[in-house]
Amino acid sequence: MKEKLKYGVDAPLVPILYIGVGLIVLIVGILALAGVITHYNGADWTLAYGIFMIAGGLTFIHTSLRGKFVIWKNLLSGFKIKRNSKVVDLGCGHGAVMLEVAKHLDQNGKITGVDIWRSQDQSNNSVHATNKNLTDANLSVPTELVTADMRDLPFKASKFDYAVTGFAVHNIKPRADREKALAEAYRVLKKDGKLLLVDTGSKHKEYIQKLQELGMRDITMNQAGFNGWWSGPWMSSYIITATK
Repeated sequence: MKEKLKYGVDAPLVPILYIGVGLIVLIVGILALAGVITHYNGADWTLAYGIFMIAGGLTFIHTSLRGKFVIWKNLLSGFKIKRNSKVVDLGCGHGAVMLEVAKHLDQNGKITGVDIWRSQDQSNNSVHATNKNLTDANLSVPTELVTADMRDLPFKASKFDYAVTGFAVHNIKPRADREKALAEAYRVLKKDGKLLLVDTGSKHKEYIQKLQELGMRDITMNQAGFNGWWSGPWMSSYIITATK
């Protein structure tokens, strides 16, 4: 029987805080409604807030464990990726995007995953955990894991047909360093190579501006919808694609 792959939860403290706070507030609201807590007139609002927080935490977990996979499946299916393409995944984590990309390649292609393996970005994140996922998936596509910083990639220029990155660039601070990461992605792409970037937060205009400065063309941006909600629509995700 094939062993279930383990991908971890993105920013694991966030859903814990959402659900933990929600449960505490919900209990307070129930106690107030039952009369255990007296002289409190906000029981209804307290219950609503508790439910709101718990729902936000559960939505976050959905996006981390299922939603982002749907986003990448739909995104990659829209490209006619050549079976022998060379792909680099920047901030690969447990290899979820690498495995989705592998469905579009054959043994003449290759996927290289790059990460610095920080557990605060994804629970139980390590090169060993990712390598186990790749091994357990029994891929016929060659893979490689590289411990490196997205701002200083150890690859020669014009090496890859595709550079993909999912929910990683926004973790880089400050803006100048995020721009370095985008410039490195551009550098390692071949002419006519494509960048596929999925991220969250308010950095999309910044990313697009930098990609334009680098000279990338055919730049598009689309919202990812419910599957990219990190707690709710106020923390949505977007998809940026560009060609070198």
